[in-house]
Amino acid sequence: MSFSFLRWSRFLYLSLSALSNGAVAQTSTLNFANTTALGYDPVHLMCARWEHQSVLKGDTLYIDGGLETTYDGDERWTDEFFLSLNYYLLGIDMSTTWNWEENLTTTIHNKSASSPRPPTTLRGHLFQGLSSDPRIYLYGGADFADNDTAHAYASPNAGALWSWNASDPGSDWQRLDVGDASPWQPARGAHAEAPGLGLAFYLNGEAGRVASIDVWGNLSTQVAHLEGMVVLDTANATGRTAWNVSTAGMTGGQPRAGAGMVYVPELGEKGALVLVGGIARAPLVTDDPASGELINLNAVQIWDLASWLNDTSGAGTWYAQTATGDVPALRTDFCVVAGAASDESSYNIYLYGGRNPKSGIIYDDVYALSLPSFTWIKLFTGQSPRWGHTCHLVPNSTQLLTLGGALDLNRSTCDWEYAGVAVLDSWTMTWNSVYDDYARPYKVTQGIAEVIGGGDEGGATSTAPPAGFETQAIESLFARGATTTPAASGGGGGGGTNTGAIVGGVVGGVAGLALVLGLLFLLLRHRRKRKSRGPTVELETQEAQRYEAEGTVLERKPEGPKHVDSELPGDTPAQEMDGEDQFERIVELGAGAGHERFELPGSGVEGKEGEAWEQKREQQDKEAGGDGERGDV
Repeated sequence: MSFSFLRWSRFLYLSLSALSNGAVAQTSTLNFANTTALGYDPVHLMCARWEHQSVLKGDTLYIDGGLETTYDGDERWTDEFFLSLNYYLLGIDMSTTWNWEENLTTTIHNKSASSPRPPTTLRGHLFQGLSSDPRIYLYGGADFADNDTAHAYASPNAGALWSWNASDPGSDWQRLDVGDASPWQPARGAHAEAPGLGLAFYLNGEAGRVASIDVWGNLSTQVAHLEGMVVLDTANATGRTAWNVSTAGMTGGQPRAGAGMVYVPELGEKGALVLVGGIARAPLVTDDPASGELINLNAVQIWDLASWLNDTSGAGTWYAQTATGDVPALRTDFCVVAGAASDESSYNIYLYGGRNPKSGIIYDDVYALSLPSFTWIKLFTGQSPRWGHTCHLVPNSTQLLTLGGALDLNRSTCDWEYAGVAVLDSWTMTWNSVYDDYARPYKVTQGIAEVIGGGDEGGATSTAPPAGFETQAIESLFARGATTTPAASGGGGGGGTNTGAIVGGVVGGVAGLALVLGLLFLLLRHRRKRKSRGPTVELETQEAQRYEAEGTVLERKPEGPKHVDSELPGDTPAQEMDGEDQFERIVELGAGAGHERFELPGSGVEGKEGEAWEQKREQQDKEAGGDGERGDV
């Protein structure tokens, strides 16, 4: 069954359902913040967006930059679309329940109104900072000053950390020079954050020759890998804003790009970074992005944060542990998030999607790396592969949000998740279009518990790798976890029954039960009131203007758009690279003696056939709730 037929079938089904219920097309509310737009609507006219950066800060999910294909004209599903950049900072309201098919609210912040003006980048990262800090931070990423010629990475944006006060949408962005830590502007590095400490991490990555947006979109950019890990201290707790920590001992002189990294706060004294995947090769050697060695995902690297905080002049301590189980295929450009069981008996790192830059295979699957057993577990396989996306696990929730991503290698396919966001229930591994601000707290995924033992709240019985930890030091990192409640010890003389304790326990139990019933009544009444509200939600800012953008499945055109190899004009000045000699400025390790070039063939899709999206339960499009497996549309 073809992609077009599936999408057309769903179009007919939804149209008939809407007519039979007397329904009309729902709309999504867009708010343009600031004053100046750059000539196109990055949300309503979006065909696909990938290689952006995003962060969840408070009640807002921010999306910045990235490559974007946009439709030509005022409506979706026209015959042509263009490759350009997302010049805006987008904000999705997370303070209330929404359905991306009906009532998703997006605020569009125009960064070009700021002085100084931040760059429009891709493959960098946004960091949230401390919860008490109103700012978000932008670091790294490739940018463009000119669409005609190549430029070395000595750009005005290199060595800069940008910040923006999210509590004051009309405020300007601020630029802080961190060139002493790294004069580069790295892109496609592995990133993680310890928000409770105000520390952010950007490991390795690449810098390259960017001739044009189109060249980048065709994956033909010449890049060089970079050594080191930039540590950003947004809380000023270490005495410096930025550090460059050597990674030579961990990489063996082969820094990586396109890898995934998460921060697990429960490990060790100050938490630890866990690194997986990516592609590695000698530093400062300019070559095709597919050149290098793909890292097997059974090779897990762990960085003990306390080992570096105790001596910031050093590189800290990296540990290596081999993982077993259903190890994912070699890949880059996936996303990873982490969740911990309530009893800390397991820490589960979820990996979604990605691509193999050598074979051209793109993946639609979800795996979990469960610690401390270091076991890979396959949780989901679908029919909608993507790469270059981002994802976030909502705090104290099972909801895993995925943002954007490219569905092929030649940017010719529009994202059927036309709002650029999807919701995965990490407990049941079911996809849907609804985000619920009252969702249940995080629970161990059912498929994980079946392998490591225990249940929703923890109680894992597999608490070590099958062959044991490779070092005692790795095992000691998990000493803080797996806490259990000790049995109550007897008191008083001998082993006699304590009548007073029994009476007190009964009275206390009755009082506690009454309190729980009262709270349950209030919660149910509150949820009834919340569900009685209308579906359209608006996020107003002081300088925002309302903009209505039609955004429902009823607009879908059964025929895919034709790709036109054109670029939208933008007012972002281009940057040029002035030659490979720039790569000699900073060399942590000598370049390798040579390198091998690899060709990136056409796209492919790997994964077993699953249920199509239109075969989800019929009530999903009538109500803002429900689950369903993800498939092609």
